[in-house]
Amino acid sequence: WLDNVEDPELREELETFTTDEKARIEAFHQDLQFGTAGLRGIIGAGTDRMNIYTVGRATQGFADYLNANFENPSVAIGRDSRNKGDEFVRRAASVFAANGVKTYVYPRIEPTPAVSWAVRDLQCSGGVCMTASHNPAPYNGYKAYGPDGCQIATEAADAISAAIAKVDTFEGVKALDFDE
Repeated sequence: WLDNVEDPELREELETFTTDEKARIEAFHQDLQFGTAGLRGIIGAGTDRMNIYTVGRATQGFADYLNANFENPSVAIGRDSRNKGDEFVRRAASVFAANGVKTYVYPRIEPTPAVSWAVRDLQCSGGVCMTASHNPAPYNGYKAYGPDGCQIATEAADAISAAIAKVDTFEGVKALDFDE
C-alpha cells in the first residue's frame, strides 16, 4: 500500500502502521465484506476500511457485473452527509465511466431514498449511495441498488462480491479523471 497510495492523509496513516502493529492488523486483517448492504466500514487506510481504493475496487467489480449482465448499463450515484462522501462519489463515477457505464451523479447531498428514485426514474441498471446509515461518525458505506431501485438481493450481491474478488486494488481498477 505504501508503494501505491498517493493520498497524503492515507499515506500518513499507513506510515504509523510501521510502528503500530495493532492498528495495522485491524486495517488489513481482511477485506471489507460486500453483501446485500454493499460495503460499510470505518474511514481510513487499509483493506478493511472505507477509502478511495476500496471504493474503486468495489466499483470496478460492480461495473464488471453490470457489463456482464446488462446491455448499455447505467447507474445513479448519490450521497448523504457522511465524511468523504463527495470524494467516494467522484471515485465511483470515475470508475464506472471508464468502464463504459453511463453514470448519473447527484450534485449535492440527498436523502438516501433519492438514489432509489433516480435508479427507477432514469431506468438505470443499478445505483450506489454513499451512506453508513445508522453507524457512528467514523464510518461511511457503499450501498448498492438493483434496477428496481431496491437494495441488491443476495444473488446479485454474491455475483458482485465474486467480481470484486478478482480485482487488484491498484492495478485492476480502470478510472477516468472525474472532470473528464
